[in-house]
Amino acid sequence: NGNAVSTGDWIGTSNAQPWIGKVNNQRSMFIDAASTYNAIYGYGAAPSLAGSYNVVIGGNACTGNTASTNSVFIGTSVASTQSGGDKNICISGSGGQLPNTSGNDQVNIGNVIWAAGANGTGTTPAGRIGIGTNAPNAGSILELSSITQGFLPTRMTGTQAAAITPKEEGLMVYVKDATGGFAAKGWYGWNGAAWEKLNP
Repeated sequence: NGNAVSTGDWIGTSNAQPWIGKVNNQRSMFIDAASTYNAIYGYGAAPSLAGSYNVVIGGNACTGNTASTNSVFIGTSVASTQSGGDKNICISGSGGQLPNTSGNDQVNIGNVIWAAGANGTGTTPAGRIGIGTNAPNAGSILELSSITQGFLPTRMTGTQAAAITPKEEGLMVYVKDATGGFAAKGWYGWNGAAWEKLNP
């Protein structure tokens, strides 16, 4: 738009206009510190995004997004079906999407780790994590879902378990042998004063 300035030490704008970079006349970079505060990098990324305080990195990322705010999208073609939403995070090598195309407070990391209700702050965490499911149960803080794999907790020798410090009430481990004061291998939980065997 004719506002670009180069002084030898920097390239950008010296007024309140966004800095736009193009490749083959296609927007590939957009930095706006005056109105929307969006930072967009990637060929064809977020061509119509009018929301504010977003970071978009990746070619053709957020191609259908017009209204997201306070969100982060990283990866080629990620969130291409997303039309809006607030405080979403989608990070994927290629093509990762969020479950609700206009929902808020969602997370998808690599199509493996999902979160919902992720609307906490640095001092008041909130949300639910799902592994193997993109819709973690509303009554749980963590849901693991699979029909081909099991849950494998921390496994260690009795001597190693006895050496854990500090031990928080409710701590669980699988002890692999009868050492360190443990009578037999098995599941154990710390009740606040001692280890209790949880299986016969």
